[in-house]
Amino acid sequence: MVTDGKDQVYFLNESNPLSFSIHKLNIGKDTDLKLEPAVSFNSDKFDFEYKDDNGISNKFDHKQFIPKNLFYDQQSDRLFVVGSVYNRDMTMYYQVYPSVKLIAWDKSGDFDGDIDFIQPSDDGQTFYISSTLKNMIYAVHEGERISNSPHFCIDGDRANRFIPLLDKGRLFVLDLKNKMMKEVSPDPGTRVVATL
Repeated sequence: MVTDGKDQVYFLNESNPLSFSIHKLNIGKDTDLKLEPAVSFNSDKFDFEYKDDNGISNKFDHKQFIPKNLFYDQQSDRLFVVGSVYNRDMTMYYQVYPSVKLIAWDKSGDFDGDIDFIQPSDDGQTFYISSTLKNMIYAVHEGERISNSPHFCIDGDRANRFIPLLDKGRLFVLDLKNKMMKEVSPDPGTRVVATL
C-alpha cells in the first residue's frame, strides 16, 4: 500500500489469480472508512506494442500483467504501478493516476518490482528507475525500453534497497542497508552526502 500523504491510502488487491485492481481508502476526519475501487487492470488501456531484440513487433496483453508494487509521487500527485508477466521475463511501469499510460518496460530480467523504484523528474517527462540487481539508475522517457536508456551507477553493494528523493532537480537515494544518503549524478556516479 501507499499513501498520498493526505487522506488517501491505495492498496493492491487480488480478487482471484487472474484479476487485480487498486482500491483506495479515505482516512480523512469525519469520513467512514470505506474501501473503494480505483483502478482495474482488466482493461486494454494496459496493452501496448513493443519491439523485441530482433526488431520484431509484439503486443503485450494486459491479461498477462501481475502488479507488484505501488509508488506515489506527492510532488506531481501521480500514482504508479510496477509489475511483470507470469514468467517474469518482462517488467512494466505504468502511471495509473490521474490517467493510465505506459511509462517504461524491459525484457532483460534486471528489474524487480518488489524492491526497485520509479521516481518522476521535475520535467515530468523523464523517470528515474532503479535496478538493484545491477546497481543502476536509468533515466527513461515515457514509453521507452529501460535498458536502452542513459544510466548512472550507484556505488556500494548490489541488491541494496534504495529510496529515492528528488530535491530541486537533484536525485538522492537512501541506501537502507548502509544507512547512507547519496546524490546521484552522471559524473562521478554517486557521492555520499550523509550517513545516518
